[in-house]
Amino acid sequence: KPQGMTASGSLNEGNGEVLPQAPLPQPTGRLTLGERFKLEARVSFGLSAVIVPAAEAGYDMANPPSHYPREWKDGPGAFGRNYGAELARHTAGGLTRFATAAVDGEDPRYYPSTHRRYAPRALHALWFTVSDKSNGGHRTFALSNFTGAAAAGYVGMPYEPGGYNDFTHGTQRAGIEFATYAGHNLVTEFSPEIYRTLKAMHFPD
Repeated sequence: KPQGMTASGSLNEGNGEVLPQAPLPQPTGRLTLGERFKLEARVSFGLSAVIVPAAEAGYDMANPPSHYPREWKDGPGAFGRNYGAELARHTAGGLTRFATAAVDGEDPRYYPSTHRRYAPRALHALWFTVSDKSNGGHRTFALSNFTGAAAAGYVGMPYEPGGYNDFTHGTQRAGIEFATYAGHNLVTEFSPEIYRTLKAMHFPD
């Protein structure tokens, strides 16, 4: 095989970049409401929905924002408050995305890039956060991502500690949630490469 070729990729003539053998397959078929709910349930109520807020709560306690009250940064009660806040943020965002997509006809699935170069694939994943696909397979404004991020950002305003329950901090939390949607798209887009890397490091399936 040519120098630089790997079993899991092909050599891009010109710059030696190793590319995946083929793009990820595109989703097919039209989702029913029940299928939509099952898809969302795996995200909002699956194992990751429990682990991720716990990790974020631990980070918040290890690196508390300035002027955070003691009851939000010290002891089991503080962990519970932070965990509940993070869990509510992700759950509100996920359910709002689900409801919006169901109403305005967005397909909640990620459609991978058809390119084989890494840069266009990354740009596609990021742009898909703003412009996704409709039920008919056409490009459409990703309204569900914006409403989901807004719900995640502002749901905590009634219970976040004083000084962090205002519009500014709600907008910041919404921005973070929107960024997680983009990050999820990137992970999905490059999941074959991530999987091969983990296998090479002898991680279990």
